[in-house]
Amino acid sequence: MFWDKNVRYFNEPGPKNTAALIEGVKERIKGSEIGHVVVASESGATALRVAEAFKGIQS
Repeated sequence: MFWDKNVRYFNEPGPKNTAALIEGVKERIKGSEIGHVVVASESGATALRVAEAFKGIQS
């Protein structure tokens, strides 16, 4: 048994990648048994964006 997964690489780090990353995570968890997403956020801004993006999504 095997499965394929997509990997998303960014040319440069930074907040400009946050929206694309959130969309990638949403695609990954869709239809899966993933129940939690852990977010590292120094200021809390990214955590708030993720919380807003995932509002209403249930596993």
